[in-house]
Amino acid sequence: MKKRTDKQYAKILYGLTTGVKEKDLTEYINVFVNLLKKEQKIKHIDKIIKEFVDLSKKEQGIEKIEIITASKVSGEIVKKIEKIFGDKTESTEKLDKNILGGFIIKTENKILDASLKTQLKQLKTNLVN
Repeated sequence: MKKRTDKQYAKILYGLTTGVKEKDLTEYINVFVNLLKKEQKIKHIDKIIKEFVDLSKKEQGIEKIEIITASKVSGEIVKKIEKIFGDKTESTEKLDKNILGGFIIKTENKILDASLKTQLKQLKTNLVN
């Protein structure tokens, strides 16, 4: 039998618990935990739960973005960036001095790079060619 990934286990848990009445939830979770024990994956529970939370948010239409800047930006700027991606946006911030200035925004399947480092590289490429 093929080994399942943490993400696949998260999908199984999501499928088991979606639409289940609260009184039956414990029973379904116990079934899932027993599956993890049987397949010796209980030590992966933290990663599986993280994948489950990510999947749940995605199913609720919550867009996760990572905002990378060279220095801390104000909460007002973060809110404006979040608004661009929709009302249901959840962001994390990361500092990276190597980008020099500007920002990089990462979504699940896109990277928007407006960093000074990238702009300088592009300028250099254009000047050399």
